[in-house]
Amino acid sequence: MEPRRIRRNRPGAAAPWWLLTGGLLAFAVGDLAHVVQAADGDDRLGSPAEAIYLLGYLSQITGMVLMVRRRTPGRDLGSLVDALIVAGAFALPAWVFLIGPLAAANLELLGRISAVAMPTLDLTLLVLLGWLLTAGDSRSVTFVLIVISYVRCEGRRRRSGRGR
Repeated sequence: MEPRRIRRNRPGAAAPWWLLTGGLLAFAVGDLAHVVQAADGDDRLGSPAEAIYLLGYLSQITGMVLMVRRRTPGRDLGSLVDALIVAGAFALPAWVFLIGPLAAANLELLGRISAVAMPTLDLTLLVLLGWLLTAGDSRSVTFVLIVISYVRCEGRRRRSGRGR
């Protein structure tokens, strides 16, 4: 998803690819901001690095929605239901063990919003990835690689502690 590859390959709808690229760039900038803040001893929730992560999420979610809508021009509620079933399997444990305790924690308002938003947006991306994989008739290598890329990126971010 490099800009030069988007320009070279000229996909029919370039906007989703630009949005996904912008989201990944925002994650990289957020990681850099997080490292700088941690070096200064500022590791609080609701920091500017968290705001950059949120912008990255919004860009990626918008790009994924555009991809799914382009892939399935009509209403494809069946694949959406499939994706929601998978997400539901993850949503309940995530809420019970992660989001709920963070929402009840004694944090500032911005910290609480950030603590709840990050896992919620992760679940939203999971729904969209599932929807992207189940939508349409063909399963191209490109879409499978997108899913693998997101899973690897998310795993790496979680292990490093960035993006909480």
